[in-house]
Amino acid sequence: MPRSPDQRNGAELAELVADGVRMAPHWPVPHTPPAATATSWDIAGVRVPDHSARLLAGMSDYGD
Repeated sequence: MPRSPDQRNGAELAELVADGVRMAPHWPVPHTPPAATATSWDIAGVRVPDHSARLLAGMSDYGD
C-alpha cells in the first residue's frame, strides 16, 4: 500500500535526522565565545545592489 505524503515526509525527516546524527562527529564545534551582536551602527555603510534588494523584497519571509 502506498504511503501518504505525511508518512513519506515523516520517513524522510527521520532519515535526515539520522544522517545528521551520524555525521555530527565529523564537524566538531570549537569552544569559542559567541560573537557580539552587530548593532545598526556597526553595519552602517553596507551597500546592496538594487537588483539584489528587489530580489529580496520579492521573497516571502520564509524563503522561496
